[in-house]
Amino acid sequence: MDHPLPKIPHLSRSTVRRLALIEHSQGWQPDTLARLLHAWSQITREPDYPLCPPIPVCSCYGCDPVSARFDLALRLAELPHRDQLILLAALRRTDRWYASRTLPDPHSTSHHWFDRRLMEQNGWGRLNARLC
Repeated sequence: MDHPLPKIPHLSRSTVRRLALIEHSQGWQPDTLARLLHAWSQITREPDYPLCPPIPVCSCYGCDPVSARFDLALRLAELPHRDQLILLAALRRTDRWYASRTLPDPHSTSHHWFDRRLMEQNGWGRLNARLC
């Protein structure tokens, strides 16, 4: 771990250092969590972010609004409980923002709360056609 620590908004240097140690102990690439946290935050905090995000064309972080969050959920599952709490604390603010700016999808069967949000379907689907 001889590279500089990334700056992650709203996180202390000690938390960023702890996240870097987690990455190192898990054998992940340096700054993996910082890049994922940044992508998730940037996507959900855009000023013109729609109430119903569009269905993604591909799975890259720029096109799929929840792909970064899916990756973070997968990484969370690999961590010991204490490290999960540290990463969850880093996610809490962005998750709240996303939940407050999107609508729940009562028909979704996803296991992840962030994927149980309405997606714009260009008029397809009864509920989305009325709300979006």
